This record gives sequence, C-alpha cells and structure tokens, in this order.
Amino acid sequence: MDVKTGHCWRCAKPLPQQAVKCSMCPLAEYCSRDCLQQDRVRHGSVDCRVFGTKRCKQCGKQDKLKECAACSNAWYCNAACQQQHWPIHKIDCKQITEYIKATGPRMGKWHSDIGGELHKTDDPPAYIGNTIAVDFLQLEGNEWSELVAVGEEELKRDYCVLSAGCGDLRSTLLTVASLPARYQGTLHVTLDDFDPFVMARNVMFLVMMVRLAARDGIASSLATIWYSVHLSRGDYNLIKETLEELTGTDAGGLSTLTLGLVSVQEADFRYLREVWEGWLVLQCQRRARASINLHQ
Repeated sequence: MDVKTGHCWRCAKPLPQQAVKCSMCPLAEYCSRDCLQQDRVRHGSVDCRVFGTKRCKQCGKQDKLKECAACSNAWYCNAACQQQHWPIHKIDCKQITEYIKATGPRMGKWHSDIGGELHKTDDPPAYIGNTIAVDFLQLEGNEWSELVAVGEEELKRDYCVLSAGCGDLRSTLLTVASLPARYQGTLHVTLDDFDPFVMARNVMFLVMMVRLAARDGIASSLATIWYSVHLSRGDYNLIKETLEELTGTDAGGLSTLTLGLVSVQEADFRYLREVWEGWLVLQCQRRARASINLHQ
C-alpha cells in the first residue's frame, strides 16, 4: 500500500491526533471509522494478510516468527516447532513449491511469445509519465516497519524490484533517492517496457548518470534533456557523445562502460541500438528556416 506515514490508508488525508487503527495489523491507520469500515474488505483481503499478526503453525505463538524458507506460506517460532509440524505441512509445502517452479517457465514462454507482437505500436512514445512517482520499497513503512531495531542483517539485505511497464525513470530514481542513509545493501531494479524508444531513452539517461556523475551541472543538464525540447549546444553535444558511445558498443561493453551498474540483454540491445542510431543522425539546426522557433 503506497500510503505515506501519517496519512489515512483509504483517503490518504493527513491523520488527526486520534487516528483509528486496524485491530488486526500494526500498520493501517484511518482518519475516521467510516474510512476504516469502507476499507475493510480491500485491506482485509490484501494488506492485512501480509502485515497482520502471524501465528506459529505448531504452537500458536505470535512472537518472533520466521516463515518457511521453501514456500513462504507457513510461520514458526523456532526450528523445533517447524520440525514437529513438518509431517502436516510437507504436503502443502511441496505442492506450492512445485506449482511455482512449473508455472514460472510457462509464464516466461507466454510473455516471450506475445512480446514479439507488442514491440510495435502506432502510438507515439510516452517519454514523460502521467502519474506521480512512487517509491517502490518504502522500507520504513514496509520491511522495517515491524522491527523493534533494524539490525545489520536487514541493513545489508539486497532487494530486487521489477518495474513492469516502467515508462520513464521517475519511480526508479525516487526509490533510489528515498533509500535510508543507513541502508548498506544493493538494490537491483529490472526495467521493462515494450516501447523500445522509451527504453532506449532510459538506458541513455542511466549511462549519463553513471559516466558523468562528477561533471559540474550534470543534474541541470539531465533535467533539461528529460523535460525540454529547447536544448543548448552543450546539452545537445552531451546527448551526441553518449549516443556515439552506445552505438559503438554491445551489451557486454555497456556493462563495462557503466561499471556493471547497467546491463541489457544482447537481443534487447539490438533493438535499442536501432533507436540510438536514428537519434544520432538528427542534427541541431536551430538557425535553419525550417526549424521550429521556440521563442515565438
């Protein structure tokens, strides 16, 4: 649930001093009992099941539980309880894990089969998103919310996020910028969008961020390139230099170029290179009569 701390879980308004709390989980808070009641079905079937109180499958205790590492569908307070409950749990555990293993490849094949039909569209590229950026993790309100103290294991925990239909980089950048200063792990973000123009632009921006991070004024240049069609000669040259680097390398070279921070599959890289090559031949002709005069 993408609700900021201190806001109602239904209407997202700031909470009053006497907020109404969900009785089944430690997270959800509402500005009124009406919002609590109206959100009961949605919250009870989704968020509350995830964040609500868990009980040990063997003894029923609620304190300091750990989930079954195989299926993530059962909770235990210690190894002894897990071993005692295994004769009962093993049937469900094996069925769940076998289903996941069997379903994964089928879904992958299905997406691969339809992917070839989706990469072409008559719509223009959506270079700028039309929704507010979202922090994918919100560690303080999710994984860290139930911890009395965030220990070293959690501080160094790695996270993998799939941004499906990602569009531009706004949510990815907000997620990275919102990571707590004390977080020491690694965040892996997989960007996925069927529009090769959007993905080519995203990769170009990521390369600029990695390669030119130390350059003075790079943040201003990236913001201008991202949102403006009126580019200075310097920003135009910045784009051109980056495109020349991208068109002159391959997927392996891209990984090397960005110190392993950005990687693209070779098959996808070929699609992106076609876009970069097309952009590279575009000329900056601000004084030509046929060009659009943005000052008028």
